[in-house]
Amino acid sequence: MKTLRFKEFLPAIAYLAFTFYLFTLPGQELPNLPWAEKINFDKIVHTGLFTVLVFAFSYPFKTSLYNNNQRRRWFLYIAILCIAYGIAIEFIQKYFVVNRSCDVMDMLADLMGSAIGYSAARVLLKSN
Repeated sequence: MKTLRFKEFLPAIAYLAFTFYLFTLPGQELPNLPWAEKINFDKIVHTGLFTVLVFAFSYPFKTSLYNNNQRRRWFLYIAILCIAYGIAIEFIQKYFVVNRSCDVMDMLADLMGSAIGYSAARVLLKSN
C-alpha cells in the first residue's frame, strides 16, 4: 500500500483530454452513419466513455493507503465530478462547437456511464 502520487493519475488525465477532444470535434467532422442513429449508438459511446473515465480516475486508489470506506467516498466524488463534466461538455458543444448541440439524453448517458464506472470501481478496486 502506498500514498497516491500525481503521476498515477496521468493515464486518466490523458484519457480526459482525449474525451474532451472527441466531444469538441465540429459536427461536420463526425461520421454520418444512418444505422448508428437508428440504435442511438452515440448514447452507447457516451456511456462507455464515462464508464472508463470514472474507472480510470478511481484505479490509482487500488493500491493506496485508503480503507474501503474512504475509497468508496473518493469513487463517489470522482463519479459526481464526471457527471458535472458531462453536463458541462453538452453546454460547451451548444455554445462553442460548430454544428453541435446540447442533448439531455447525452447527459443521461454520461450519468449512466459514471454510475457504471462507480459500481465497477467499488467492486473491483476494494482492498483485500
